[in-house]
Amino acid sequence: MVISRSQSTPSSRTDRPPSGSTASRGGQAVTARPPVSSSGGRARQAIAAVLVGAAAWFPSPPLHAAEPSAAADGWRIEAQGPRLVLRGADGRVAKEYTTTALEGGPASPVAAVVHQPRRRSFVVAFTQLAELWEISLDPAADPIHDGLVHDYRMGEAIPKPGYLGVRRTKLPEPLCTIALDAASALVLGRGCAGGALHLVQLDVRRRIAGFVLAPEAAVR
Repeated sequence: MVISRSQSTPSSRTDRPPSGSTASRGGQAVTARPPVSSSGGRARQAIAAVLVGAAAWFPSPPLHAAEPSAAADGWRIEAQGPRLVLRGADGRVAKEYTTTALEGGPASPVAAVVHQPRRRSFVVAFTQLAELWEISLDPAADPIHDGLVHDYRMGEAIPKPGYLGVRRTKLPEPLCTIALDAASALVLGRGCAGGALHLVQLDVRRRIAGFVLAPEAAVR
C-alpha cells in the first residue's frame, strides 16, 4: 500500500482510479485504485492520497489485526489485563505500563503491538484509548516531553527518560488496527468507530491526515 502526495492537479494524474473511488478531506482528494503487482509478484492495495509530502509503503494487507504482543531483539512486550508488561532477554520484567491516558482514567485493552526495527521501538494501539504509544528500546533515545511545545522549548517541561518511556500521540479516536512504514516514522491506522484511516507521524507525535475510502475502494 502506498501513500503519496501528488504535486500535480488531480486531472493530470497518470494513475487515476476508477470512477467512484474518490473521497475528500478539506478539499484534498483521496483516491484509490485496484491492487497492482509488486516486484515480488504479490498484489498490493495501492492508495494514492494527496495528503502527505513523501511516499510511504505499507505491507499487504495494509491493515491487519495484530496480536496484543510482540517480540524483537531479545525483548518481549505483551498485554496482561490493564497493563503492558515488557520483559528483557532474561525473561525478567523490565517495566510495566498502565494502559491509561496521561491524565489517568480507565485502562484500555490493547488492540495491537507492532515492532518498528528502524526506530528500535514498539508501537502500541488501543481499543478504547485515543492514543498511539511508541516505546523505545534505544538506550540513547531522546527525553520525552509531555507538555506543550513552548513548554519544553523554554525549558519549562520536566523531561522523562526516552529509553523504555512512552511517547504518546493523541488521536481523535482509538485505532483497532495499525500498519507501519518500515522506512519512515509513519503509521497508518484504522479507527475503531467508523473505519476511517488515520496517518500518524511518530517524530512530531501528531496525526497528519485522516480520510475515508469509498465503499468499493475499502481496504480488505
